Amino acid sequence: MNVLKMKVGKELDLMVAQQVMGWNVDHHDIPDFSSDIKDVWAVVEKSRVLQFPNKFFKDSQGNWCVELDSGLVIKEKSAALVICKAALIKNSKR
Repeated sequence: MNVLKMKVGKELDLMVAQQVMGWNVDHHDIPDFSSDIKDVWAVVEKSRVLQFPNKFFKDSQGNWCVELDSGLVIKEKSAALVICKAALIKNSKR
């Protein structure tokens, strides 16, 4: 599945819970990581996705962006969504 094409929702939240957070849960027991900035902060702390050398910024079109150390830039209208995608991609490189 192409993480970059995923949309906000429980499918993405479940992937983050399992692959980034390491939880053994189903769709009913997970926070709204991809849509709630308060929930996704646990992902930031666990994955360290916003640590140097990664860059987190808003571009001139109003998109939230994370530039990973690989040079890949992920852009989304939602900060929570871009953090989820960046964490999943970073986690898959380990």
